[in-house]
Amino acid sequence: MATIKDFIDTTILHDLNTMIQCPGLQYLSFGVMGSLIEFLGACHDTCGFFEEGVSEKRFRAAICKLDSFSAYRKYNKSGNGWLCYETVPPSGIVWEA
Repeated sequence: MATIKDFIDTTILHDLNTMIQCPGLQYLSFGVMGSLIEFLGACHDTCGFFEEGVSEKRFRAAICKLDSFSAYRKYNKSGNGWLCYETVPPSGIVWEA
């Protein structure tokens, strides 16, 4: 049985990077990234993984808690015009493996 660490290593770090590098799939990777950011937030809360109604909370928590997303924290606050959960920041998204 795969662990959460195995899932992160293979799906997030390897497979997503492969998708980003594949011509024609870069734009599809944005949807996948949003789901994976939410998943990373789920790894840090006490709700079950299949809990309904906590998507935005988990997405925002991942941006706030994980150092990999520190550059996007300024876009994670209400009133700035570029909420990460709703729109892509003007700088785009940089995925660091």
